[in-house]
Amino acid sequence: MRNIKKTIIDVTLGLASVLATAFLWEEPNYLIPLLFIFGTMMVYTGGKHILFIYGLSFVLGPVMEIIVINMGGAWNYSQPHILGIPFWLPFLWGNAGLFINRINLFIQGK
Repeated sequence: MRNIKKTIIDVTLGLASVLATAFLWEEPNYLIPLLFIFGTMMVYTGGKHILFIYGLSFVLGPVMEIIVINMGGAWNYSQPHILGIPFWLPFLWGNAGLFINRINLFIQGK
């Protein structure tokens, strides 16, 4: 059975992550705690494997961006902090992984 309540919560938190990033990207001291809170709330609604998904997304998303930015020059961030990416990016990627997982579970009917 589809867990609509969890899906609504996670979609709301996913959208909140994107909107917070859109408005606070220049203020990492405010953005990072918000993204962490949103991610923690999504972890709370997840299953046993959810921390693995968050960690994998947190690490691999930024690593792929670092490779594309530094080797391919496909894009750049106006305020890169380390290796061409902002400090807040891993947190956004972690939340994106959780969001995608929740949508996948919803589609599967879980």
